[in-house]
Amino acid sequence: SMPATTIGKLFFFTGSGTSWCTATIVNAPNKDTIWTAAHCVSDGHGHEYEDFVFKPNLNGSSVPFGSFKAKYISAPAGYVDQGLSQYDYAAIALSPNTRGKAQNLAGAEGWIMGGNKYNWSGVTIFGYPRIIYPSKQPVNNTQLRYCTGSTSETAHHPAGCPPRARGLRRPSRGRPSALPSSAC
Repeated sequence: SMPATTIGKLFFFTGSGTSWCTATIVNAPNKDTIWTAAHCVSDGHGHEYEDFVFKPNLNGSSVPFGSFKAKYISAPAGYVDQGLSQYDYAAIALSPNTRGKAQNLAGAEGWIMGGNKYNWSGVTIFGYPRIIYPSKQPVNNTQLRYCTGSTSETAHHPAGCPPRARGLRRPSRGRPSALPSSAC
């Protein structure tokens, strides 16, 4: 079984083709919220991606909880319009699928934001990588990978993990500029 059923693959259309990122179901009152990186919802130059579909616990061709379409997307304008890396995070409220809400089916992760706490040990980062560093085996993009390390205020990735490991949108196409209070 997967090490984290709350982690999944987020598919989207960039304007020039289909792409994907990793996303995580997080505890939220709507029981249908995921977090991902802002570079997964925008190119950082004012262009927003579309047609988001999240598949939690994806493992090869197995999608045990089904797929979920995005209902609302929220990312800081600092990333959407200027590509500032310190704002590279986003929240997406999902629509329930025919089986129910994502959090009820797959579970959810807790989260901490702020508080000026940078030093954590035992941090595990999950993802569906395009490449593995250092290259150890072929990547088929449907297998969840992870690494564990510690973080610090100056580190951009946990010690012991690959260098690239890292763990509010303006109105567009009729979407709200922020998640409504009932959505998060």
